[in-house]
Amino acid sequence: MSSAESALRMEPDSLASRTRRIHLAALCLIVIAGLCLRMTGIGFLLPQLPEPDGVVIDQQVHRMRADDRLEGPPFIAAFYPTLVAHVAALMPQPGALPATTLTVEQHLQRASSYRTNIRIVVALMSLLAVVGTWWLARRFMPDAWASIAALLLATSVFHVWFSQEARPHAAETSFALLAVVASLRLRERGGWSAYAIAGFAAALAVGCLQNGLAVLPALLVAVVLRLRARRRALRSGATGTAEPLRRIVLGSVLALVLVGAAVRLFYPFVFDAPKRAGIGTQGSTFELSGHRIDLSMFNGRGFATVLRSLWEYDPLIASACMLGALVAFVTMWRARKTLWNRDEIWIVLAFVVPYAIAIGLYQRTYQRFALPLVPFECALAAYGLWRAASAAKNAGRVVHASAIAAITVLLAVQSFAAFELVRARSRPDTLTSAARWIESTVPRDDEIAMIPGIDLPLLQSVAARNANFPLMNDLSYPWFDYQWRLSEREIADRGWNLHSLPLVTQGMRDAARNDLDGFVRARAAKWIVLEVYTPDRRPFPAALRAAVAARGELVARISPDAKDTGENLPIVYQDDEFPYTTPWFERILRARCVGPVIEIYRMR
Repeated sequence: MSSAESALRMEPDSLASRTRRIHLAALCLIVIAGLCLRMTGIGFLLPQLPEPDGVVIDQQVHRMRADDRLEGPPFIAAFYPTLVAHVAALMPQPGALPATTLTVEQHLQRASSYRTNIRIVVALMSLLAVVGTWWLARRFMPDAWASIAALLLATSVFHVWFSQEARPHAAETSFALLAVVASLRLRERGGWSAYAIAGFAAALAVGCLQNGLAVLPALLVAVVLRLRARRRALRSGATGTAEPLRRIVLGSVLALVLVGAAVRLFYPFVFDAPKRAGIGTQGSTFELSGHRIDLSMFNGRGFATVLRSLWEYDPLIASACMLGALVAFVTMWRARKTLWNRDEIWIVLAFVVPYAIAIGLYQRTYQRFALPLVPFECALAAYGLWRAASAAKNAGRVVHASAIAAITVLLAVQSFAAFELVRARSRPDTLTSAARWIESTVPRDDEIAMIPGIDLPLLQSVAARNANFPLMNDLSYPWFDYQWRLSEREIADRGWNLHSLPLVTQGMRDAARNDLDGFVRARAAKWIVLEVYTPDRRPFPAALRAAVAARGELVARISPDAKDTGENLPIVYQDDEFPYTTPWFERILRARCVGPVIEIYRMR
């Protein structure tokens, strides 16, 4: 054979290798872009307004570090498994420094360190979903379009939104996806490593969150299909390619053992008798790790929440996903006679369908429960775009160019929206703006009252701190908790006369509700800082606002929206309870910053 012939024969392999390197480089760039997005503004609203259920992992980390800070508060660490906390506990903490030499900004950073570390761990774990989406998508489309699926996931507003929070849902999304991808690999290759990898990925999913158990049907289907492949190989006489039954059985046991080990390691509260998490039933209520699930609420109302979440955060991805679903349905219908042999589809559906049905049936499904569906949504969206571009190519050059341009615009707008989200989170939030307004306007000795839930990023005076202790001694106030541990000398004369309104218990609120005008008149505060609530969202704070406005003058109103339209909805964490107004994707595009709507009144 001549050297020229050898070169010609090697050229296709060389081209394929070069193309593969290009796709891998593109994936690396997408992961880096996703990392930059998730790290930008990751400390938003800390420490003055942390995510409510972030206190669970926060408490777990403190217990692992044997921090005496946990004396007193109720044990709530059982609400989430401890995988994220185990990693976050390894993160470095700020070293000891004389507090008198620290600025207020440095105090705020130190008070935020635990939550920030947890968020960083969640953000890094969430990035695995970008790679997992690429691995998943390339089984159904060319690598270039699998990169588009990864890009959609990396820039998903929904995914980025929760990837920056101290909650395990974004991390669990990654491990659940990897467990499904590992199940696909198990069905394709078999072998001890395939069973071990699939079991390990499933174990990580379960170790992140209770709903990680939803990956087990996909693993089961992969094993069943592996058994079917063995039976077919034996029937065809290809005994050499048939995986030994012993390996299939023992490999499956190995995978289950790994999942069981994750339960033992990451659910210590199930086995710790003194602090055992409630597991059982009472009437129609099932309790698991502190979560009370009312079985009577499996009435199908969660489907609206799931669909609305997927649409309101990412309407562009949802639209492309609907196109992909339509194309996939038509394709599968035409190939329905051979559909039984499309093992990849059955493994994916074994996770997606049962999980979607479970959270769709449950009335109290929160938006973040739909997060594990997002990688599959992005893969299906990329599939739709690929098929649309292929059809356009067959229709002519102009049509194809138009289709590519439309897809490029979609990707650009999607990326821009994700950028706008993290840019808003990286700016001074509304509480910080309120604190700066107070610093520049209010005399330091004036008493300032705050509605419960607000913990302005200012140092409290020693007298105010002592008075607030019965009202704010809670891990949900990490900034106050940090200040409580400072000595009087460390606060010195830098504190403000900030007082929380006595409204933290139902009895206090009922007493105030009976005479709101009298409650307001009884306050000694010259200034009152309120979070604005709409009446249909929280009637009592809305009524309190009206009573304060009747006896005070509105001197400052701070909204997270660039144009304050009076919508009176915050941009924070728990958006599940809000009445439907502007979709979150649209609102982020015009957000100035994040935080609640704040009003400051000067009392007459």
